[in-house]
Amino acid sequence: MSDTMYVSMEFDAKQMIRLLGNDLYDSPLAMLRENVQNAYDAILERKLIDSDFEPYIKINITNEQIVIEDNGIGMNKDILANNYWKAGNSGKNNPQSIAAGVVGHFGIGALANFGVCTKLEIQTHRYGEKTAYTSEAQREKINIKNSIPVTPIENQSIPYGTCITVTLDQPGSISVINAINYLRQYIEYIEIPVTINGQKFPQKKIDFVKKIIAKEVTDSRLSYKLDIGYNNQFPLSVDIVIYDIAIQGSPINGYLYLNTRDKGILGLRNGFGLASINVPSIYEFGGIVNLDNLVPTAGREAVSRESVSLVTSIVQSVESSWTSVIAEDPICDNYRNFLQYLYSHFNIAQASHINIKYANEDKYIRLGNITSLNASEFKYADGVDSTVLAKFKNSENNVLSISDSTYRKRIQRNYLEKIGVKSIPNNIQVIREYESKELTIDQFFIVNELRSIIEEDYYVKDFDVKFADISHMLNVFVTHDLNKGIFCIYISPNNSDIQRLISIRNDNYRLFTPLAKDFVRVVLYQQFSAFIPKGVKERTDYISRVLHNTKDEYIIPYEMTGTMDEMIGKLRADEITPEEFVKFAKAERNKHQQTINQSQVGDVSEVITNISNNTLNVSEDAIKNVNNEDIMPMPSILCLDVETKLRILKTDVITPVLQNNKMFMALTDKMVNQKRIFFSNPHTTRILWSMHRLIYIFTDAMGKNTLYYDLELTRKIPDSTGGKSIRSATILTKDKIFVPIVPELYTYFNLNVDEKLKFFVHFDEIENS
Repeated sequence: MSDTMYVSMEFDAKQMIRLLGNDLYDSPLAMLRENVQNAYDAILERKLIDSDFEPYIKINITNEQIVIEDNGIGMNKDILANNYWKAGNSGKNNPQSIAAGVVGHFGIGALANFGVCTKLEIQTHRYGEKTAYTSEAQREKINIKNSIPVTPIENQSIPYGTCITVTLDQPGSISVINAINYLRQYIEYIEIPVTINGQKFPQKKIDFVKKIIAKEVTDSRLSYKLDIGYNNQFPLSVDIVIYDIAIQGSPINGYLYLNTRDKGILGLRNGFGLASINVPSIYEFGGIVNLDNLVPTAGREAVSRESVSLVTSIVQSVESSWTSVIAEDPICDNYRNFLQYLYSHFNIAQASHINIKYANEDKYIRLGNITSLNASEFKYADGVDSTVLAKFKNSENNVLSISDSTYRKRIQRNYLEKIGVKSIPNNIQVIREYESKELTIDQFFIVNELRSIIEEDYYVKDFDVKFADISHMLNVFVTHDLNKGIFCIYISPNNSDIQRLISIRNDNYRLFTPLAKDFVRVVLYQQFSAFIPKGVKERTDYISRVLHNTKDEYIIPYEMTGTMDEMIGKLRADEITPEEFVKFAKAERNKHQQTINQSQVGDVSEVITNISNNTLNVSEDAIKNVNNEDIMPMPSILCLDVETKLRILKTDVITPVLQNNKMFMALTDKMVNQKRIFFSNPHTTRILWSMHRLIYIFTDAMGKNTLYYDLELTRKIPDSTGGKSIRSATILTKDKIFVPIVPELYTYFNLNVDEKLKFFVHFDEIENS
């Protein structure tokens, strides 16, 4: 006879629900959002079959309880038993709910409450049915079989809908002001009245003066209509509504509203807020995307990658359409974002309203007035010294002077070259090249050090560095041969920066190489970056492949992958154990978490030596480059032999070495491990911040890859909302990557003794089309 005994696996339901509730919704505010969303969904479902009622959502907040009441479709005993009280069994994945456009599909149900409450009471009446029901669950009794009563009430006076009363685990943990501020991003666009303690919640309306109405746009994949409004002064305030959207002929229900005032894009479904969507935008558009296609994650911290990709493709198409519109208005000549877009996506037809200056005259001409028919009447000077231009002052030639601005310069040059305007001889000349045998020992070492730095740090091979006497008293001059794909950097031996480097090499050799790297990055790079040969594209493609191939290297094992709703399905089907489910939920919630304390704050000089006495602090070329308003991709500051445990770097020194930044923050180790190769190449940096969010957007020099670094801050940023592009000053050490903190947030990140700063981090990478 066999001694084998079979037993059933059991688990503590009370503890499991408590763990999952904490992991998914770790604050009373998140619980409030979920219950308001359920109320909104119930109203949408009722509106589908009863269009005559007046919908409402009422919220009442006291010290101990929160009450959420709606007059939506309500629940009956079957829905209570099989959907609401049963996690993982959503009642909204049916044709009726989908047709109503409900927001939630995950089947979390009552689970949303028990991370932050001790008791949950329900009174509900299903539309069209006679019987209402009450039900109550206490967290401490949840482990007892049949512990949740569902009691019928034969009372026709009970209105249709649901009333939920939540008893808080921590009394006073939520206030009316906090609730209003938190819920604003989720409910300000819904078309249903919401009251909080009797006070009507202000609804946001899209209202602006429209200059263009129902402009139809069709490209290879998308079609839509645009309503556009904008003012006639700077900063330009732009409003665009995008509607009647179709992808390859298939309509999408919803709309986008983009503007230049909001600092980020919020995803909505049927008007209810889902999560922020990180989308690169040259025009710095923010606003809302209200589409039925958007799919949130179970924890509501983001939308799916497919949703991000869809929104990105629409926004990029809209930016192209907006460019074609504003290009017809002369105001575009002073519109910096337009110039930046045309710099990256040059179209000769869109450049006609850009002005170009006549040399030696305070007079301008529109590029559109220069055509292939009259091109022979003009010449243009590109980088020619003013003393050279002076000889053309009273000549018969119409000489045009290319702008010093990075964006305008490329647009003007491209336009004139395509039209057929000839350039006047660039009389900047290399008067004399110094042969190797003519160089001093110091000069010889300088040339070889600079050549080595450019080869190793910038992956460039076909170039040379030489000392030379240069006309027009220039310190640096770069010539290039586009056919051969090579360039040469000429440096004057009288260059004051070089003289200081020579002095440092003799006095303190340990500082020589770091300062030489700074000289290349701050002074030389902007001179030769435009001439890096064709291998750049292949190199960018390689980096792109590496970034894509490293996405899955640091995630949890395959058998535990999947979105939360898939994992709930696996739990119900006994494909995974409750312990594995809890482990997955906790891992998903905490996988990108960082805490910084005062002991991890240090001076920049601990990573980058000789900041205060750096020779570039007095370099006219370096200071001029930093003060240039045009934001171009910049290489990182390389300190690859330095290891540090610091997470915040500070300095009181304003220096071009750091692009005038005074505070830096370390990215998470996970970001460093997966995306380090991206930061080893030139990139741009854009920063957005508001309330509990701080978002960094990094884009490579070719505009092909964009990285998002999204910080969900546990402590609110006080009274500050903003966003701007900054000159990249990323610092790469052996084991860390530091990025600048904008001055507006210095106080926030300035930790006191015993103070900690905790935040959750989400990062992603998008390949731009």
